[in-house]
Amino acid sequence: VTDNADTKPKLNIDNSAVKLSTPGTYNVIYTATDASGNTSSVTVTLTVKAKPDHFVSPDVIYAKADAILAKFITPDMTDREKVEAVYVWTRRAVHLTYGSAPKGFDHESADWLQTAYQLINRDVTKGDCFFFFAAQKLLLQRLGIPTIDCEKIYDGDSHHYWLLVSVDGGKSYYHMDNVWSQVLCLVT
Repeated sequence: VTDNADTKPKLNIDNSAVKLSTPGTYNVIYTATDASGNTSSVTVTLTVKAKPDHFVSPDVIYAKADAILAKFITPDMTDREKVEAVYVWTRRAVHLTYGSAPKGFDHESADWLQTAYQLINRDVTKGDCFFFFAAQKLLLQRLGIPTIDCEKIYDGDSHHYWLLVSVDGGKSYYHMDNVWSQVLCLVT
């Protein structure tokens, strides 16, 4: 909250209508008040969704990812070498057969972190580009390597997902796609 005269306006958040244990849509009202008593409010919608049946907590997912990375990442590796190692691991070690996503999988509502866990935990044996994308994003984030999500939509309903990755702290980004090539394409 900012004000052109008051450097510390007060912010009140009214989330009394929200029931985190009950799925639904709720209003949350943010009200800012400056030292002169002027107020401004905005109402936002908060959606509470039911936890999926097979939900895995992020802490469990991160621990699994870190254990996997510890098997092939060493402290002396450059960021480029780490990216290449993640690429090779997702290409060869996960044994995912590329094909249609599992029955009932919906890209539009998919949680990339939960999808990544399905792949690294080997809960799925067949999946599409979203599974590779999600697993690579997870592993690279755990390594502190900047990524940018990419999605291409064909004919309005067919999607392709991949990443742009940086090996120089975010100064430049390179194409990383496990699906269409047998080698990592690190070109701008």
